[in-house]
Amino acid sequence: MKIAISVSGQTRGFNNISDDWHRSLDLLFKDHECTLFAHTWDDCELPNNKSKFESLSVSSNNDIWHWASQDIFNRVPYNTSLEFNDEWINCKQKDIGTINFFKKIAIGGWAQIWSFNKTLDDIKFCYKDYDVFFRWRWDSFVTSNQRDVDIFREILPEWVKDKNIWDNYNSCNILTYTPGNLTRRTMQDTHFLLKPDMIENLTKYNFLDVLQATTENIRKYHSHNITAHELWYEYLSGQGANIGCGYPGIRASTEDANPVFEKENKKWGI
Repeated sequence: MKIAISVSGQTRGFNNISDDWHRSLDLLFKDHECTLFAHTWDDCELPNNKSKFESLSVSSNNDIWHWASQDIFNRVPYNTSLEFNDEWINCKQKDIGTINFFKKIAIGGWAQIWSFNKTLDDIKFCYKDYDVFFRWRWDSFVTSNQRDVDIFREILPEWVKDKNIWDNYNSCNILTYTPGNLTRRTMQDTHFLLKPDMIENLTKYNFLDVLQATTENIRKYHSHNITAHELWYEYLSGQGANIGCGYPGIRASTEDANPVFEKENKKWGI
């Protein structure tokens, strides 16, 4: 099969682990033809081995704030845990830095979706050439648990080809890993598979219009705290995603092993 892999977000010291990163993907998708479409931000280090990517686009994450600042109270993700955040408490007590704090939250909450969409700007011109698509990140490794890798590799072609053993998942055009709690309009979003019709859905409309629809769904369906998992669910489901959970978690995060990969927005619970 031909697989297009979307790689998005902050590179976070990617060049220190790039060889192992590429090798782990090769092991996961061996026997398949893979193409990498990537995006990162202009304040991040670019990969040294650019030739391994079909495309590598770069943009400013200030674009996120420019959009969010036009409707702060609806577009900036909020979690009640912020009330106990030292940075937020300092902003309130000293009455300074509030806007900058909102800016960092907006960028931290929306950056992965925004960056993923940037890879679609290149994928949309050739998506019909691929059998399936895979979301991945610069800070991810494939797990060393060989059993989980083997199960994923078995499931992949069966799901793509709608084989009978996957009757419960044949209607899904996005498949992510278990456990999943889709009854709560949330999802596991660090990696997932997409069928071609989902790429078509995500690229047929203006991205900012899609984000506006996403924020409207957030206001409609979520009275509780918002995390990135809810943002991803509303972004994808609003564009026709039928999301299923059906393969092992094959991602081993680099964050625990190396503090260079620690995500700032984790401090805010988003």
